[in-house]
Amino acid sequence: MSGDPYYNSRYRRLLELGPFERCVRGWRFGTKIITDRTVDRLIAAGYARRDGDRVLMAERRAAE
Repeated sequence: MSGDPYYNSRYRRLLELGPFERCVRGWRFGTKIITDRTVDRLIAAGYARRDGDRVLMAERRAAE
């Protein structure tokens, strides 16, 4: 599933609305639990960045 652009886009849209916050079972956005694996994948793809106990939307640079 990690290569599926639709799968990543659901979580990117949530990040556009606000940060994910650290919780006991991984990360959360409101009441939705998000796994460490999903957050790691978003960070590796350059869509998100960690800031302490929060995951924020990363600033994407335009291709030169």
